[in-house]
Amino acid sequence: TDGTATATSSQNYVFVGKPNNGTINLNIALSQEYLIGNPYPSALDADLFIKDNLKDGGNATSNSFNGALYFWDHFGGQTHLLAGYVGGYATYTLIGGVVAIANDPLNINDGSTGTKVPSKYIPVGQAFFIKTTLDPSVSANLITPITGGPIVFKNTQRAFKTESTGNSVFFRTQNATVSSDDRPKIRLQFDSASGLRRQILVGADINTTPLFDIGYDAPIIDINPDDMYWQFADGKFVIQGIPDFNADRIIPVGIAVTHAGASTFKLKSLENVPASTEIYLYDGETGIYHDIKNSDVTLTLAVGTYPGRFSLRFSNAALGVNTPDSIDMLKVFYTNGNHVLHIRNNDVNTKIKEVYLFNMLGQSITKWAMENPAAENIEIPIRNMSSAAYIVKLKTNKGEISTKIIVSGL
Repeated sequence: TDGTATATSSQNYVFVGKPNNGTINLNIALSQEYLIGNPYPSALDADLFIKDNLKDGGNATSNSFNGALYFWDHFGGQTHLLAGYVGGYATYTLIGGVVAIANDPLNINDGSTGTKVPSKYIPVGQAFFIKTTLDPSVSANLITPITGGPIVFKNTQRAFKTESTGNSVFFRTQNATVSSDDRPKIRLQFDSASGLRRQILVGADINTTPLFDIGYDAPIIDINPDDMYWQFADGKFVIQGIPDFNADRIIPVGIAVTHAGASTFKLKSLENVPASTEIYLYDGETGIYHDIKNSDVTLTLAVGTYPGRFSLRFSNAALGVNTPDSIDMLKVFYTNGNHVLHIRNNDVNTKIKEVYLFNMLGQSITKWAMENPAAENIEIPIRNMSSAAYIVKLKTNKGEISTKIIVSGL
């Protein structure tokens, strides 16, 4: 304000000019970051905007950007001086949104957290950033590479949504209404010893995989010395989509610590998660399953990074590993020459229902349903896998068994 009113007072602003209508194209180069916004005098459907600018799972002829929207949330420091800002970048994908944290070294980076969560409908005049970049390790998992613009706005992305302070979830006093969403979602929060708070979101969607899914997974835009993130495909993410929250699902969590001391993990919110679903924070160093659904978890962490120590799990049954020699009447082995997983079943009473493949972090890579559960010889081709050790788990009518295989030479 100009000083004649308090920063929280309502004020009138006048937009002068002809309202935009029709298709609008923005030419955006590769390996760039752009500030754009809703150009229409109506709400903009963020989901349709994302899909109209992606080929993989969308309607475009190429992947024009990395699929995530980043919104600046100015939630403190009522000033136009950069050094006095208190805010950060909230993020949105097809999975949903997460709040911002104040962590920019050019501002008052006190680690405080915003309260506004981006939702499906973007109000009139609301700006946001998009990026046409991805880490090289993540880009390798794309079906179609990112090409840059044109970024397309269409009338079909517009929505008639009246503004209501009761549904305010964005970055103005009033905002377009939110939409219903029945997908299960978990928001995990990390409170570091240095005072930083980070929220990350994981949601279950049948259109996603355990690897990078453009439009659903959001690379973290503001990584900190002390931080938490979903970690997969050698990338760091603030939003992740996975197929389900089943008992065998394992979601690795990366942690960075530069201030030793007590750090706390907590479930900030659950959406559409059944009461019967168990949720644990697993500590791979101690082997302890912490029941994070019913109480916060506080651990004393030394300075360092923890890329494989922690994971979110939905069962406290450890993933057992048996060597082939210890499996009576059932042999499992892998041949690198033809890249085939072999299962020899010498017990007519054992029926193999499903076969799962995990990496050594416990991430589910893929699974196969057996058309002939009583087959004596089962051969499953495994293609395009990195050279590494993996866990094969078999579900049978007599229980579950697991064994380790070594894939090399692909």
